[in-house]
Amino acid sequence: MTAQAGNDAFLRFTNVKKTYDHKTLVVKDFNLNVAKGEFITLLGPSGSGKTTCLMMLAGFEDVTSGEILINGRNVTSIAPYARNIGMVFQQYALFPHMTIRENLAYPLKIRKLPKDEIRAKVEDYLALVELQAFGGRYPGQLSGGQRQRVALARALIFAPDIVLMDEPLGALDKKLREQMQFEIKRLHEQLGFTVIYVTHDQTEALTMSDRIAVFNNGVVQQCAAPHVLYERPANMFVADFIGESNKLPGVIEAVEADRVQVRLDDGGLVSTLKANCTEVGQATTVSVRPEKLNFTARLGASSNQVKARFVTRHYVGEYIRYHFETASGSELVVKNLNDSSAPQLSAQEEIALAWLPEDSQGLTAGNATAQDSLTVVSWGGAYGAAQKKHVIDPYQAESGVKVLFEDYSGGVAEIKAQVESGNIQWDVVDFEVIDLERACSEGLLETLDHSVLPAGIDGTPAAQDFIPEALASECAVGNIVWSVVFAYNQNTIGGTKAASIGDFFDTSKIPGKRAMRKRPQVNMEWALMADGVAPEEVYEVLATPEGQQRAFDKLASIKKDIVWFDSWSQAPQLLNDGGAVLVQSANGRFYDAIVQEKKPFEIVWDGHVYDLDAWAIVKGTKKKDLAMEFIKYATGSKPLAGMPDVAYGPTRKSSMPLADQSAAPHLPTAHLDKGIQAGSEFWADYGESLGEKFNEWLLK
Repeated sequence: MTAQAGNDAFLRFTNVKKTYDHKTLVVKDFNLNVAKGEFITLLGPSGSGKTTCLMMLAGFEDVTSGEILINGRNVTSIAPYARNIGMVFQQYALFPHMTIRENLAYPLKIRKLPKDEIRAKVEDYLALVELQAFGGRYPGQLSGGQRQRVALARALIFAPDIVLMDEPLGALDKKLREQMQFEIKRLHEQLGFTVIYVTHDQTEALTMSDRIAVFNNGVVQQCAAPHVLYERPANMFVADFIGESNKLPGVIEAVEADRVQVRLDDGGLVSTLKANCTEVGQATTVSVRPEKLNFTARLGASSNQVKARFVTRHYVGEYIRYHFETASGSELVVKNLNDSSAPQLSAQEEIALAWLPEDSQGLTAGNATAQDSLTVVSWGGAYGAAQKKHVIDPYQAESGVKVLFEDYSGGVAEIKAQVESGNIQWDVVDFEVIDLERACSEGLLETLDHSVLPAGIDGTPAAQDFIPEALASECAVGNIVWSVVFAYNQNTIGGTKAASIGDFFDTSKIPGKRAMRKRPQVNMEWALMADGVAPEEVYEVLATPEGQQRAFDKLASIKKDIVWFDSWSQAPQLLNDGGAVLVQSANGRFYDAIVQEKKPFEIVWDGHVYDLDAWAIVKGTKKKDLAMEFIKYATGSKPLAGMPDVAYGPTRKSSMPLADQSAAPHLPTAHLDKGIQAGSEFWADYGESLGEKFNEWLLK
């Protein structure tokens, strides 16, 4: 499919294809012309090919065949740094040990601009993103929205030809996400740069884009302006993916100039706009948006009508969702404004629903079909690699199900956005228990039946084989035990080696920066233990206002020396590069660096906070049964036996005899006497209030 932007396209994709295994094309004959200054969004479900196209444009992935031209120059074989492209990522990718000014100056310094010009440009761009007062702060001292504005300014400051944005707002909550959408559009309109934007959030795409290319299975289904995609989708996939669509199956009975007559499965005859169904006798689906479907009395005799039984209604604030079912089993939704026109209906009451022919289309599925697939989301790094080796790849081989395996950095913001919008893109997610408790309590996850879990490989029933904590949540199944620890580099630590959690907070004994993940969890517990609170009393003390202040005071004693980061993946690099002398991270991150990369790191177990990770299913996924089959496999004895490869303990007792025994001394379970278990219930109760206090404390 070719999408035109006029004769003078600034960016061209011409017959671009991509394969990783020389068998399956993940991008199939992609053609796109983009005008200078245009805002194009690549939209689609996980694994559809949109990010691969972005990475090929950036130069991070090779093009299997075809060409990419920027301003007439073929860049297909040009190195990424020579393409003059700016990038904005979901996780900001800011240097945590540099100030905001230093982060903005960095791309100018490597381009060897004069110092005076660098200083002037930095101040100009701080003003452009309205952060003039924050130039001396570090990224860890800013909010998520502020950091994303810095990342955007850094991508623009060297005047790139094109700016690529890969899910840049995915880590933000709903309100902040909406604010940043308008911020990006403001800058785009003010500066006129060309944008290629990747997202799977349909609302985000509709709000921001000049045009949207909708992907599915490596094929562009439709590329058009937002209103065209919504009002005139090219096929059923686009209609379903962009917004919400009622679907009434039937067969074409007559073809007119711009309409078709469709005999519905329940016997009714309706008129609808002609789209990609044009032949008498062809099976089709009549697609009509919920806001276009009305109660009969409001439309004239020219409207289409269908009888349906009332099922339930949901109050959503500004509108009410009415759910109906036709005689043939089709589910219909009507969106009605929350005003005096909203009817009161009785259960199973049969009424006629109506819509205008010009408000519907006769569609088929499109030109790409999907095999059974699941989108599974985890943490990446060495842990993700171990999961791919011991869980994902064997599961795909045995089940024939394609798994789209993605990384994230924790939290519930993205999952909440998917559930609230009804646009579910993730099926199974690997949670930290602290986030799991919140997601489960907020109704963002499906309830799981633990009784269906298979017995251990030695025949032990699952209920006895799993450690008790693994089955404590009704929304998940625990899969590993892991710890937050800190480590030092033996080559740079100096004469005094760190041995206790107290040393982490003692900069007179061990001078230098400390690197910590920017959140209250673990940091508050560490502060109290370093201040002399007994491990078994930490959460009791932390539940009091006095205990919370005591933790903040202890953190304040090293605040000027803290380098804040957002993702565990950043920690080993900070330790290796000298960004900090003592660095906090998940134990598996350090273990992998020590074993696989031969880094001279030493882990300190004193005061470690151990916890579980658990698999859960996102509420509303259409693949709940398939997702549960995956969890049953992933938490079996043999797959879990591979987790000690990265020093994470399996939650099944029957797994340890199958595991590499050389890893046993490095598992958290070998050091439980030196640490505490994370208080998931405490953080479920106090997480929101302490998160607010923590953010306020950061800004002081």
